[in-house]
Amino acid sequence: MTVNMTISSVDISLVDVIKNLIKTHSPKATVSVDELYPNEIDNAKEERIAQIKALCGGLSQYANPALTEKEKDAWAMAMREKYAIC
Repeated sequence: MTVNMTISSVDISLVDVIKNLIKTHSPKATVSVDELYPNEIDNAKEERIAQIKALCGGLSQYANPALTEKEKDAWAMAMREKYAIC
């Protein structure tokens, strides 16, 4: 078993306690700890948000404007159709 931990602003003694606990319960486990500082966490979060924003609207070229209005009621219409509810 391999355990990977990513920590931020945690006392190193706490990390040692966690490592020892894991080793006690699973002696064959390997434990690695990556330490992130608060500014690295913020940078990673900003990069992820930028990636998500870049993907937004990526398929808009395939959108059918005539069907966009029907999307609001699509689920209800599908259930009426499937279960023959009027």
